[in-house]
Amino acid sequence: MNGTLLAGIQAPDLEGITSQTLYSNGQLKTCRLNAFNAVDTPYGRMVPSFSPPGIRNKDLKSLSFYESGSVRSISLDAQVDVMTPMGSIPAELVTFYEDGLIEGIFPLNGQIGFGWSEEEEKDLAPAFDFSLPCGEFTAKPIALRFYPSGALKSLVLWPGEIIPVTTPIGKVETRIGFRLYEDGSLESVEPAYPTKVNSPVGLVKAYDISAVGVEADFNSLRFGPDGALQQLATSGDAIIRRNDGKRFHLRSQSRPGLLEDSLEKLPIILKFLPGECRIDNGLDSQAFKISDCEFLFLPDFDSDEIGCRGKCGGCSMC
Repeated sequence: MNGTLLAGIQAPDLEGITSQTLYSNGQLKTCRLNAFNAVDTPYGRMVPSFSPPGIRNKDLKSLSFYESGSVRSISLDAQVDVMTPMGSIPAELVTFYEDGLIEGIFPLNGQIGFGWSEEEEKDLAPAFDFSLPCGEFTAKPIALRFYPSGALKSLVLWPGEIIPVTTPIGKVETRIGFRLYEDGSLESVEPAYPTKVNSPVGLVKAYDISAVGVEADFNSLRFGPDGALQQLATSGDAIIRRNDGKRFHLRSQSRPGLLEDSLEKLPIILKFLPGECRIDNGLDSQAFKISDCEFLFLPDFDSDEIGCRGKCGGCSMC
């Protein structure tokens, strides 16, 4: 591999490439290594993974690159401490913007599968104390993502981790994670339980029954830079009566489950625009002028679907 790159972090001529993928221009896209290499980054020298696969690290891609040739990610051969604006954070995987600034840190990078469970990986995860404008809490993160400025962009939580997050509508028990604007104000969270929200169309229980806990950039409860509620997810039936007497009924849809042989319920998404609410159930999407309508929402959350833990003060569903 040619070590001369257009921008960003430069990798040396790599030794021990065992497999690789290429872009259409012939530039290296990803590779696996079985020999020691060192990559100099603005955050210190990093050694891509090259050791033989083990029970956790089965067959990891050692490096990935942008089409320009700059390093996109480094799967580290051993966990190292990386200095960030939030302090020193241990990392097994680091991702970068194309200009070389840090984009994300993953404290762990073990492969979940046969012989190594999610619970075993989580047991190894370090807990951190956070002090942010949206609250103070202790949590085990899967990943921390940053803006190019170094400001925290989002925090992804391990399954089962629930933290209190201060939002413009009050404190929300949060799962999966949250996203911040660059100034530190809250952009979105994923409620851990059905949460009562006083919205522009009345009281709605916000909760996304289909939320997937792999990233925290597109959470269902979203706010504008001014703190105004922009979107929420709910479930059940939405009944709208317009002032001319016409009624509309949108209900949650279902789809085949991805992991089980059963139907999986989809959420109803409410998006709030100036004077208007758009309701989308995945099959039909309609916009309603708020001043011309009355709204009624009938939730149908099931305690099994939300993984009820007996926290009745949090969701009042029992």
